[in-house]
Amino acid sequence: MLSDPESPLQLFTPNDVDDDALFDVKVVYQQGYRDVDLLSVPPLFFPRRGPYRMKSYEKVFAAIPGNDVFDEREVSRSGAVVVVRPDHYVASILPLTARVELSEHFRGVLRVRG
Repeated sequence: MLSDPESPLQLFTPNDVDDDALFDVKVVYQQGYRDVDLLSVPPLFFPRRGPYRMKSYEKVFAAIPGNDVFDEREVSRSGAVVVVRPDHYVASILPLTARVELSEHFRGVLRVRG
């Protein structure tokens, strides 16, 4: 998991659960899947799960050639954080640099772990 103490993942995810038990964090790269270097993908997108803390590789995606999801959904090419609730409602869209705003968004509904 992240080592940033101000990250929502660090603030709200309990210590004794899978890394992705509370937040399902995914990344979508703009290039085709053959061009994504998995070794350069941040560890955040490979959460550790289960009793053996195995690394999950199911959180990294690439755009489909000819079907530009960034244009279709009007997502900035510089990146964005999209908060989607369990009922699939898009609760917030923030720039990648909005770490504090993202944490504040969740403070209204989650408790900081103790």
